[in-house]
Amino acid sequence: RSDGSLLSFIDVPGHHRFMNTMIAGIGGIDRALLVVAADDGPMPQTLEHLDVLELLGISELTVAISKIDRVETVRIEAVSESIASLLTTRCWTDFDCFLVSSVTGQGIDALKTHLMTASAQTRAIDENEGFRLSIDRRFNVKGQGLVVTGTASAGCVSVGDTLALQPSGMSLRVRGLRCHDQDVETACSGQRIAINLAGRV
Repeated sequence: RSDGSLLSFIDVPGHHRFMNTMIAGIGGIDRALLVVAADDGPMPQTLEHLDVLELLGISELTVAISKIDRVETVRIEAVSESIASLLTTRCWTDFDCFLVSSVTGQGIDALKTHLMTASAQTRAIDENEGFRLSIDRRFNVKGQGLVVTGTASAGCVSVGDTLALQPSGMSLRVRGLRCHDQDVETACSGQRIAINLAGRV
């Protein structure tokens, strides 16, 4: 954004076999962007994603109907009505819907402006709240040691902090942090981060 802050997007898998990965990845989000292709319409994974978002209490939702350059207007209207029916029978009665095409560029600027505006209105991060991260990957990097990745769901963490691994309670020191492929000193709730930890899991 213009103020230098970051707007993060977390692309989640659609296949039901990766549902656990989706849940771990979106634990700290403020808003969901539901993308439905105009030629396909709502798919089984669309319903699964909505189920998870509803269970997690994600109340802020934006809809983007993509690939509108591939279909006739009547098809776009049918897909729009189908999505509206799905959402209003759940917990989303007030949502914005954008018709977009990556080929022609139609609707892209309007969607971008909407997301930028919405992100500026998100809840403030409570830096005094305990830091929490649901780990979805762990691996070792030569010369650096253990690295874990995930989405921070609460609080903030800084290089030098000591974290507790649950449920074992093991203490691990933060040697390094990366966010958006950049080294950072501090990362907070809602961000996808990689933490270089001192210790063994």
